[in-house]
Amino acid sequence: MNKKTVALTDQQYIDIITSIKSGFCHAGREYKPNERIATALTLEANLGLRISDILQLHYCDIIKDGDRYRLNISEIKTGKERIFTVPEEIREYINDYRIGNHMTEQQHLFDLSERQIQKHLLHLDNLKMTA
Repeated sequence: MNKKTVALTDQQYIDIITSIKSGFCHAGREYKPNERIATALTLEANLGLRISDILQLHYCDIIKDGDRYRLNISEIKTGKERIFTVPEEIREYINDYRIGNHMTEQQHLFDLSERQIQKHLLHLDNLKMTA
């Protein structure tokens, strides 16, 4: 039987991000806070990008275009070129994360794999992403 993906509610999303940022216990095992995964998921939700595209981002991919910022990407899954407006608050959030983690503008923002994120999410209690 095929499982269908269902959208998270706002509260489920907030609970997931909060749990990842603060750390959690599952099946007798303690998981430390993980800012990288929480930040990647926050960007995924706020920019509307697939996690595979988020994991390829560099800060220098965000380009000042007049009075706004934009992001030009080639989607990993489809190969299509897409242009996104990046809200100033999100650009600042990304820059604060980059500076706080001593990264250059050319470095990947996330040294993670999709599988690492999936495994971390699977350990959260009460995470029901399938119908």
